[in-house]
Amino acid sequence: MDLNKFSFSLIVPVYNRPEEVQELLSSLTHQTDQDFEVIVVEDGSSIQCEEVVQRYASVLKVKYFFKQNSGPGQSRNYGSERATGNYLVFLDSDCVIPPHYIDTIRKELTGNPVDAFGGPDSAHPDFTNLQKGDQLFNDIFPHDGWNSRWWRKDGSLFPS
Repeated sequence: MDLNKFSFSLIVPVYNRPEEVQELLSSLTHQTDQDFEVIVVEDGSSIQCEEVVQRYASVLKVKYFFKQNSGPGQSRNYGSERATGNYLVFLDSDCVIPPHYIDTIRKELTGNPVDAFGGPDSAHPDFTNLQKGDQLFNDIFPHDGWNSRWWRKDGSLFPS
């Protein structure tokens, strides 16, 4: 499959977290593959991040939307409806993304296309399993470690 057939929309619901959005957007400026859009959906925040997002408009393809508070799920849907990518990547506002994240996803999908993928994220070493959500995630989804690989529909692991 052609690498150029993949377009990514990174959708970020946020509620009262401009500092986290600042860190996330900063990490995205360091991506080795910059071919993606970022959609920030402000979910009725009283402490808004629009100014933070606008500071990155010259270095990232970023769109900002403000909507009435309805929770992160509906905010992700709202962002999805406005996305132009053919792959949607849902990120929380407190994520910091490694520099090769988009590049790794694009290369893996080129050789091993999947309809969906996901997995647990990393957390501070002092966090308990409950704080990290590991136990719930492990009970529902098989995987082989934090933020590393996920199962495909055919039973193989992503990335291989």
